[in-house]
Amino acid sequence: MTEMTTKELDMLTAAVTREALLGKKAALYSRTLTDPDIAACMANIAKGHTQRCADLLKAAGGRND
Repeated sequence: MTEMTTKELDMLTAAVTREALLGKKAALYSRTLTDPDIAACMANIAKGHTQRCADLLKAAGGRND
C-alpha cells in the first residue's frame, strides 16, 4: 500500500468521523420516531452509514470495531 499524504489522511479521518456520527444519529432517530415506516427507513440509513464507516476503515488498513 502506498503512503498517504497528510492531506489524504485528514480527508479520510474526516470522512470516517462523519460517517460514524451520521450512523449514530440515524440510529438514535430510528429508535425515537413513532412512525414505524420512517423508523425503519432511518434504521436502514444508519446501517448504510455504519457500513461505509467500516469500509473506509478497512480500506485504510485500520481497525474495524
